[in-house]
Amino acid sequence: MKKYLNAFKSEIITNLIIAKNYKFSFLMDIGIFISILSFLILSKSGYKYTLYYSKKFDFRELVLIAYIMWILSLSAINTICSEIRLENIQGTLELKFMSILPFQILLLGKILSTLLIQILEIVVVLLFTKFIFNLSIGINFKIIGIMLLTYIGMYGFSLVVGSLILSKKKIGQLNMIIQILLLVFSNVFTISNIGFFSYLIPLGI
Repeated sequence: MKKYLNAFKSEIITNLIIAKNYKFSFLMDIGIFISILSFLILSKSGYKYTLYYSKKFDFRELVLIAYIMWILSLSAINTICSEIRLENIQGTLELKFMSILPFQILLLGKILSTLLIQILEIVVVLLFTKFIFNLSIGINFKIIGIMLLTYIGMYGFSLVVGSLILSKKKIGQLNMIIQILLLVFSNVFTISNIGFFSYLIPLGI
């Protein structure tokens, strides 16, 4: 059992060390996240939240929560798909499959290290919204539970997308397409009711 924990720990530490060398990417992500969020808030595109859920809600708070969940979802998809594609190109994917840990667990180590970085980015975004828009959200166990379930679901969804990348090999743009679809058809910045499918897609009603 100890060797499994050590392998899992090593995977997380290795990925954190690699991420440390990409500070510019970290700053770029923050800039992009803040820019999109500012547009969503200033355009009042989330006003339908107030009409759909309750008038006592500030739609900006709901947009902020949905936006954070979207960021976490993108993190899961990008991390897993990029890792599978990179390992496949480098020819090291077979070695990962022969590891003492199942490949899915190794990916989980990768995704947890990415999650730590993502949380730092989210903290910066929250500080920005507090000082610029005087907007903050109260974090409680209910919100954390929902975010955790969403993240677990996106982990499984990302494995499915990753398997498509392996089988088709020429769908590198699938990642971007999925991100756009999640932003347009889920409830990130407005109520998107597409019938039965609204209850199936990630971040749906």
